[in-house]
Amino acid sequence: FSLNASAPDAEDSDDELADILDLEETLGGPPSWHQRRAEAADIAEALASLPDDLRALAFSMLASGGNEMAAARDLGIGRKKARCLHDRLRKVLAWLRD
Repeated sequence: FSLNASAPDAEDSDDELADILDLEETLGGPPSWHQRRAEAADIAEALASLPDDLRALAFSMLASGGNEMAAARDLGIGRKKARCLHDRLRKVLAWLRD
């Protein structure tokens, strides 16, 4: 068995199995390095597109392990404002994901 063999459905093509077969996806393995890199780029782009206050909250929450109150203390804002910003952040990220 060789991934350099011609693809069975591609009689008039030069496609090789390696070009049309994603073994990790076929075998149910973890996402490929390329997929993880693309997802990381998408996340970085989404974070960069956030307004300053939401970006600051996102990074602070990441640093605090998702703790909203620790992020609020870190940013010097009150609990109510942190909760409102967190709600906005969730909505914006959901919109960006869709």
